[in-house]
Amino acid sequence: MNEQNYLVEALIRALRDRWGRSISAPSDCEMLAKDITKRTSQYISVNTVKRLLGFLPYDKSHRLSTLHVIAQYLGYASWDDLTSALSGKNSGFEDIPTLDAAALSEGAELVISYAPDRLLRLVHHSGNTFTVTASERSKLKTGDNIVVAQFTVGYPLFATGVIRDGNDLGSFTAGKVGGILSIKLRS
Repeated sequence: MNEQNYLVEALIRALRDRWGRSISAPSDCEMLAKDITKRTSQYISVNTVKRLLGFLPYDKSHRLSTLHVIAQYLGYASWDDLTSALSGKNSGFEDIPTLDAAALSEGAELVISYAPDRLLRLVHHSGNTFTVTASERSKLKTGDNIVVAQFTVGYPLFATGVIRDGNDLGSFTAGKVGGILSIKLRS
């Protein structure tokens, strides 16, 4: 499979995860197209969504402008940003973006999104420790300290430890269905 086909397939999986439910019939594509248009302020046709998801035959490459809109819907600024995020290699696994916590500099900021519509902002300390600086619709709360060794798009976020107000809450798994949708890093 070439890299562009892999990326389109990854987008298809992520669309289903972002949508937050199964897309099992062509009629679901109409609601998804409306949601994409609403969230990105860019029109995308129902038939384009049907072609992208395989409900209509399409033997050409998808337009770059279409891929930009889909990437934006998934939390990326553009198709280029998405392909940059997916350029990392993880030996033994499919080509998916992986971020090792120990390789981050102290103070690095991460923005992690996962379905349905969850967002975490984290600041890296040392080793595998992070502080949650913002939490949208997640069970993790601002101020929680978490221990995470690795972040991988398409796989759940697994915190081996969560400390809240000095209390050890144990481990926590986020994004059990569909995994992490996007990882953004600011050093």
